[in-house]
Amino acid sequence: MSESERYRSYHAPRYQDFPDLELYMDQVISVLNKLLLPVSEEKAVLTSTMINNYVKQEILPPPKNKRYDRRHLALLFMICHLKRIMQLSDVSALLGRMVEESGVEGAYEAFRAEIVPAMEKTVKNTYKKETAAVLRQSAQAFAQLCAARRAFLDLNSQEAPEEKKEKKKAKDSEK
Repeated sequence: MSESERYRSYHAPRYQDFPDLELYMDQVISVLNKLLLPVSEEKAVLTSTMINNYVKQEILPPPKNKRYDRRHLALLFMICHLKRIMQLSDVSALLGRMVEESGVEGAYEAFRAEIVPAMEKTVKNTYKKETAAVLRQSAQAFAQLCAARRAFLDLNSQEAPEEKKEKKKAKDSEK
């Protein structure tokens, strides 16, 4: 399979398609690397060191008895995609907000609802194999990245609902 053709084999599973059993770290790495390798230039997209760091940084909840469940797989899948275009601290903030608003399953399905059609569109499009076309696509990708970053910063500058409630309670108790 050519490198270009790998993108056609990309698959973002539904939340329910992730294994419904607890997995050890090496199994998690195997499952996710198989899913993510088609869209990666690296031989291993995910390593045990990365997972341990995500847990230490509280981006990922700790495993129970060294076992990871469907929630962990969904979060790791999103982390692996988002960290390619965002700083890890921003990934953490965005995922935290998404999970707070809709839970892990809802956050993952919202992510999937965006990534699947975007990838399908990318795979269906036939691109010209010309320098100018690659430059145009790269410029568009950069502009989209900038737009996403700006939207994230604007979103992140807004107070979270619980922060507003706490401030309101503090004001009310002062009266």
